[in-house]
Amino acid sequence: MSGAPASITHTLLLERLPAVAAPMPYARPPLWMAVGFPDLALETGARDVRLAAISCDSRRGLVVYSAAQAAQAHGIRPGMPLTAAFALVPELRVHPRDPAAELTALKHLAGMLSRFSPVLSLVEPDAVLLEVGGSLRLFGGLDELGRQITAALTAHGHRHVMAVTPTPGASLLLAQNQYAEVITDISSLRTALGRLPITVLPLETLLKRRLSGIGVRTLYDLWRLPRAGLARRFGPELVACIDRILGRQPEPQRRYSPPEHFAAAVELSAETFEHAVLVEAARHLLERLDRFLRQRVGMLSELQFSLFHSHAAPPTLLTVRMRRHTRDVARMLRLFAERLRHIPLPAAVIKVGVSSGALHAMPGQTDHLFPAGEDAEEDWSSILEEIEARLGHAALTQLYLCDDHRPERAWSHQPSAATVGGQPVCQRPLWLLDTPRRLSYCRGRLWYASDLCITSGPERIESGWWDGQTCRRDYYHATNERGSRLWVFHDLIRRQWYLHGLFG
Repeated sequence: MSGAPASITHTLLLERLPAVAAPMPYARPPLWMAVGFPDLALETGARDVRLAAISCDSRRGLVVYSAAQAAQAHGIRPGMPLTAAFALVPELRVHPRDPAAELTALKHLAGMLSRFSPVLSLVEPDAVLLEVGGSLRLFGGLDELGRQITAALTAHGHRHVMAVTPTPGASLLLAQNQYAEVITDISSLRTALGRLPITVLPLETLLKRRLSGIGVRTLYDLWRLPRAGLARRFGPELVACIDRILGRQPEPQRRYSPPEHFAAAVELSAETFEHAVLVEAARHLLERLDRFLRQRVGMLSELQFSLFHSHAAPPTLLTVRMRRHTRDVARMLRLFAERLRHIPLPAAVIKVGVSSGALHAMPGQTDHLFPAGEDAEEDWSSILEEIEARLGHAALTQLYLCDDHRPERAWSHQPSAATVGGQPVCQRPLWLLDTPRRLSYCRGRLWYASDLCITSGPERIESGWWDGQTCRRDYYHATNERGSRLWVFHDLIRRQWYLHGLFG
């Protein structure tokens, strides 16, 4: 066999691997908590809820909208005509429903719950919806989160029912019908909701009557019916409602953002001039303000109280200003009481209101173990606030810097709450002479009680050309043999030396 030797070539064939999609970011399944307040109308409209009921208008006249548990024990039920209710319980105390007050109370409750979740919605008239899936790690799990919410609401006397499911619609159905259920697996929703009556669905009354007419009494009966037949016979609204409850369709919620300003009022049981009664009403309002500030982690520097009078007299406005941002409501109450002593009231007071100014963020943590200087400044500010409350806002003035380079025009007296200007760049004495004093010479040297020695400078000030009081000066720091520290300048226009101030 002749010829060149055979060569063997090895070729590395790279096999094309199938493309693998990048892992999707972890999507946390939502978890919705509905908090229902079945006695919200009673808690808002009835001061004594032991044997009370709330009434509302209907096509049949006045009916019972809500009844206390003691009244329900005597047979009072929602929807019952008032005449029948009084026949059962003649001593029943009935109050008209106030939807506006209920909405205000519901917003207040939503503000209380906002510290447990940043995503919440109001569901009128008596429920708050929270997305709590993102809050579980922060509060130590669902059980601990529920315990803290229960403690916060119970402490303020609110009866409530909590339900947790993966969909907002299912949670609302359970909570608003007083079923306290916790369901974390969406596949268990059909079983958990099946026992609810068909009347709880948010559908038109006529549609629910049609369902009842074919023997559908509970949601379990509804689950057994074919989907296509339901849509064909009862319309797409019913099928869409079922899909939203079971999580097959999205159910967007209108997010509620608590207000950034506090406003509240309390009506007095009788019109009064009594100082103690008005201070007690203000104390109740400031307790609510304290909860508001804790929820917002904020501070205030100004409050305005409104005293509403009888006989259509205009309200008396009373402003309380703090020299520093604070959340100390006890201090605010002391300042209000002091201001109230010195304000004449044109008529008896029937309502007290309060509104806050802009909120300020809480300062960061200090690095000092014992911030004694801050405590002393806080005490001094408190003393000045009480003096202002007693003598009036214009009674205290303070030195402030002005936007003028000329020393004699660089300060002014203003009320102590005015905005403080910036600090001067160069060191200036606090003791300025009303009129600069001309310096003389002794043995060829500047003299003031003894020979002067220039220690620093110059600082040139050339200003005032726009108002006809031009100055061109070179300022120096000087000392004499007696140890005095002086502030002197050389007038470049008159070619003279002057003493303008003394350092301490």
